[in-house]
Amino acid sequence: MNKKKKICWITPDCFADCDIPYVPLLLEFFDIHWVIHLPISSRYQEEGFRKIEREHNNLRVEIIRSKTRERNPLKIFEYLMVNRIIWREKPDLVYSNMIASSPWQIPMFLLLPKNKTINTAHQGRVHEGMGHYKYYNFLRDILYKRIKSVNMFSKSQVAYFRERYPKSKIYQFPLGLKDFGEATKSKQEDGYVHFLSFGSINYVKHIDLLIDAACNIYEQGYKNFKVKIAGMCSDWNSTYVPHIKYPEIFENDIRMIDNNEIANIFKEADFFIQPYRVISQSGPFKIAMNYNTPLITSDLPGFTDEMEDGITGFIFKTNDVKSLEQVLIKAIDIKNSKKEYCALTNRMKGYVEKVYSKDALVRKYTNMFNDVIDKI
Repeated sequence: MNKKKKICWITPDCFADCDIPYVPLLLEFFDIHWVIHLPISSRYQEEGFRKIEREHNNLRVEIIRSKTRERNPLKIFEYLMVNRIIWREKPDLVYSNMIASSPWQIPMFLLLPKNKTINTAHQGRVHEGMGHYKYYNFLRDILYKRIKSVNMFSKSQVAYFRERYPKSKIYQFPLGLKDFGEATKSKQEDGYVHFLSFGSINYVKHIDLLIDAACNIYEQGYKNFKVKIAGMCSDWNSTYVPHIKYPEIFENDIRMIDNNEIANIFKEADFFIQPYRVISQSGPFKIAMNYNTPLITSDLPGFTDEMEDGITGFIFKTNDVKSLEQVLIKAIDIKNSKKEYCALTNRMKGYVEKVYSKDALVRKYTNMFNDVIDKI
């Protein structure tokens, strides 16, 4: 029997939920040394990763726990620990989900083995929501002009990426679903249609548009709905509260939401709304897909790459409050018809099973890894 190839898999805290479902499944084909970089305050407990390690004899977990804030120059040594692990382990392949976001990463990027590293690129280009255009392009250039192989998850982002990095070998397939365990609650049968907005709240998420649209249809006579807004926000009272004309229709939970609450939050919702101004791809989008919660999104390519209007939910015109109002009303009418809403969720379920099956995505990861290893 041929010995399995060894992968050194690098996961930062912000993409742990992307990797947790697939690392265990890929152990059938590869030995994996999983390096997890956690900040001072993380959504994840180390014991969760240790439990996965104990369940598999060809998985080794190594956790780098930050002791400093991102601005501290000592951070450079944390990133260099990644290189030291790679040199020590001598893997056949390095798969990294690290984002180019800090100048302290530059030595790490320069020391990655360029021919046997695949680095993901979740954004095809620096967009307005990221800010600091020249700074982020400088960091991205250091990484992506050196590393030959890139994994991406969106067709539209691939097109943007090729404009700046035409020589890169790009492997593209959908980002897998995000599973936060079994829900203990179900849809709320209280006579209301429940809309959900979930995730960190900032300018690009355009939650004020959702608030305005909800208030407008309330004024038009639609009273049988609620909007739950859940997530962290640094300027909630100054930026968003002034838009709330009818507090009775909003359920606001403005804080960092614990992972163990997420399944129930999505399962209780009838529709998940993302009125973004800008998007490359969305993690909460994949949570909604996982829990079969129909989506309402703006018509940005980052959504429409994977949205099917009338199948996975509904699409409205970006930045257009009237268009969003029309879709909210349509969603209310569909939910009021049990037969129509059931048909919608069944269509969504079929789409998800076809596009996001774990077997299909494991094959794509395996083919990508083998393709790079065979060319080294």
